[in-house]
Amino acid sequence: MASATVPGTPGVPQAAALLVAEDFENAATPTPRLLSTYVGASGQTYTADTPYLTNCNGNVVEFDSTDIAASNCNGNDGAFSGIRQMAHALGTFAGDSTPNDNHVVSGWTLAAIPAGQTRVLELTPQISLAAANRFIIASVDVVALTCTAPPVYTFAVTSGTTSTTLGSSLNVCGTGVDNTVISVPAVGSAPARDMRAATLTSDTAALVTGNTAGLVMRNLTTAAGGNDGSFDNVRILDATPQLDKSFSAPVGGTSTLTLTVTNTSELAAKPGWSFDDDLPAGMTVVGTPTTTCPNGVASVSSDGGTLSVTGDLDTGMESCTVTASVQVTDPGTYTNGPSNITTSAGLNPPADATVAFAASMTLEKSASPTAVTAAGDQVTYSFVLTNTGDVEITNPTVTETAFTGSGGSPTVTCPAEADPLSVGEEVTCTATYTVTQADLGRATIDNTATAAGTAGATSVTTEPSSASVTMPQTPSLSLVKTADPATVSAAGQSITYSFVVTNTGNAALSDIAVADQLTAPAGPAVTVACPSTTLAPNASVTCTATYTATQADVDHGSVDNTATATGTAPDGTTATSPSSSASVSIPPDPSLTVVKSADPATADTVGQTITFNFVVTNTGNVTLTGISVDDTLSAPAGPEVTVTCPSTGLAPGESTTCTSSPYTVTQADADHGSVDNSAIATGTAPDGTGVQSEPSTTSAAVDVAPEPAPAGPPTMPDTGPSVINPAVGAALALVLGIGTRLVATYRRKRL
Repeated sequence: MASATVPGTPGVPQAAALLVAEDFENAATPTPRLLSTYVGASGQTYTADTPYLTNCNGNVVEFDSTDIAASNCNGNDGAFSGIRQMAHALGTFAGDSTPNDNHVVSGWTLAAIPAGQTRVLELTPQISLAAANRFIIASVDVVALTCTAPPVYTFAVTSGTTSTTLGSSLNVCGTGVDNTVISVPAVGSAPARDMRAATLTSDTAALVTGNTAGLVMRNLTTAAGGNDGSFDNVRILDATPQLDKSFSAPVGGTSTLTLTVTNTSELAAKPGWSFDDDLPAGMTVVGTPTTTCPNGVASVSSDGGTLSVTGDLDTGMESCTVTASVQVTDPGTYTNGPSNITTSAGLNPPADATVAFAASMTLEKSASPTAVTAAGDQVTYSFVLTNTGDVEITNPTVTETAFTGSGGSPTVTCPAEADPLSVGEEVTCTATYTVTQADLGRATIDNTATAAGTAGATSVTTEPSSASVTMPQTPSLSLVKTADPATVSAAGQSITYSFVVTNTGNAALSDIAVADQLTAPAGPAVTVACPSTTLAPNASVTCTATYTATQADVDHGSVDNTATATGTAPDGTTATSPSSSASVSIPPDPSLTVVKSADPATADTVGQTITFNFVVTNTGNVTLTGISVDDTLSAPAGPEVTVTCPSTGLAPGESTTCTSSPYTVTQADADHGSVDNSAIATGTAPDGTGVQSEPSTTSAAVDVAPEPAPAGPPTMPDTGPSVINPAVGAALALVLGIGTRLVATYRRKRL
């Protein structure tokens, strides 16, 4: 019997289970005996209708039987020899190594069979079955002397008082019967000849609803002529089909439950089997089940929990199936086994079939845009929830588990259709977040979320899903430099520089500093002080520095410098501003003065030398180089003198005294009464322009005594000292002195 707990291979028939196998070899002896006196090895006995226990019928005989008198062949050696040959033929057909002692039940009808007297064998009493509702079939090995009028057998299964014919009649010579030609040796008066042997099995099974079963075998050929055949190896078999269950892996929330009814290997028809499958708790049928079974009807209870099926197996059919889609409310492993078959007729119960329904959900988080650059930018987060399991999920929610934005985790909103979330369904929840200025100091805003829901009584949680919004830091600085005053005129004046540093990027900057580079000849470098060294985006700070103009700056004509600002971004990179320059102009005012003097101021003799001195002073604001003095003597003075200056460069306010080569007073100068000359000082400003002083003129008086008077009257002889009255002498001296001064003045004027 097929096992109730170990299934076969669905669709692959198993052999029917043998209940009774009668080979008529119990207490074997060569002496013929009637079937009605034979007792099988298990104690079973047999009977037949009277015609099949007379006229050489119903003999349990072997080839080596010789006692014709013990048979009911009425001394007919031809008939007796024929049934002996049939025993040999069936022994050979069965593969018996000693076919001579194989026993069969003879059929050699020497008279016509009366109507209704066709039983050639009936098992008595009925055998006990292990269970009710079993399909029973029968088979027998038969041999026919010829196929002209061979015996035609039928089987019927009895249970209690009920008898069920097992399908159509069976003819060893029938079309499609796999018979074998057996050559038998001559014996007695029977010549050697060929016979045909076959195993005949009922093509339809009887569904026995009781617990006992018997067998009736009939021969439908009733003519006296022909109808010669014997049988052996009568078998009663349990040919109950196997019911197997299997589940497919759930797809889309449903699994396909396949129930396979597999025939036994003889492939007899099995009409009218049925079963009720109470599905595991929580599992129900979805939709309408289908079946490939002949006359199959599959129905489902109102609550969807019981699948009821009836159907047939046709002759030659190996198997048929019933399929139903099932779903569950709670995830888990479900077992549908033999205990779930609450009623069954004509089927071996299945082994366990299991299926696992999982509850799972995925979360895929994304952000749009994926990069922001300024405070106030809005980010929309999308949370795609997908029911990837096999059961419906209720109350799905999304929770932010980690968020690095400074503004707090955004609130996630799911659409109404998200609850419940059907198997395979996908919904998108959303949240928004506004970027803060504090966020821009980070490289990214990172957040992680999970989703959770309920499948029946089971909690379902997704794996975390993360999204990042990058904030490309574009650190940037601008610098505007100004100078106050914009113009200075002399060394020593102070200049104040202002540096307005502005954070023009999107990230806060630290370590704000300004480097100012003075352009030569300006220097030394200034120190820039900033009241704050951090700047938020769009914020500004004014840094300052002071500088004192030097003479080199004045000579240069300006103080020029260029500054750059730097700061450090949160990611450690340095932001550098474009340079900003300022130029403080110093308009050049080159100026010279020269003051000329003569030493001595008065010459009193021809041939006397005069040295001219020239005090040259830089009265401008720039240093002058190439200082020289050009002295021009006025005629009749001459030749020109050479002027030498001890220094040819003068800073503003500095003076140098240049001197001329000695000038020798000539008679012309004496005649002229003075030496007159005019001097101009010159120099070169830093820009290469020439500078010239106003002329400075001097006149050195030449006061030379007159030549002696021409010769006059002879000198009076010295008559001795003259005695002049003192008063007269004084008066004379006064008159003479006045006269001399008048002459000198005149000369000067004449000059």
